[in-house]
Amino acid sequence: MVNTNGCTPTGGQNGNDFCGVHTNSGVLNYWFFLLSDGGSGTNDINNNFNVNGLGINTGAAIAYRTKLLMNNSSANYALCRQLSIQAAIQLFGNCSNELFK
Repeated sequence: MVNTNGCTPTGGQNGNDFCGVHTNSGVLNYWFFLLSDGGSGTNDINNNFNVNGLGINTGAAIAYRTKLLMNNSSANYALCRQLSIQAAIQLFGNCSNELFK
């Protein structure tokens, strides 16, 4: 997550995503960002987290498969979590690095 306090927008490979316009724009966007690139921080209930990214191609494969599985108009975050785990298993196997990383 990009801290926007006093942020000066910059782009490019070493930029700050124009003060987090994409990385901060939604829960699922941030999930995909962490899935692909990784990151660390403190969540809204004050728990620390550290996520190792899987890379853009692996992250995209898991996110796309999750979307294909989520054909329920009443889906919520808990279902999304369950389906993303299922997607990782389908793509990479039960004991895969992608599932547990």
